Amino acid sequence: MFFGVPYEMSRISSRQAHLGQIHLAQFMTEPFRIRTGTMHGYEVLIQVILVPVALTIGGTAIGVIIHAARNAH
Repeated sequence: MFFGVPYEMSRISSRQAHLGQIHLAQFMTEPFRIRTGTMHGYEVLIQVILVPVALTIGGTAIGVIIHAARNAH
């Protein structure tokens, strides 16, 4: 799912005319409308990256706690 969905979406959009292409720097700073309001590109990036980073930190913390608990006994 993590790699398949972006791949399929890029194949779908490649069939359409790319009339509204913008550069990454422009996307990160300009506001754009979504269903619930307005967002900037950097806000979207934070939301996309937040879950994997939180899961990585949480998994690492759980591993360290389990390792420390096993060494204590």
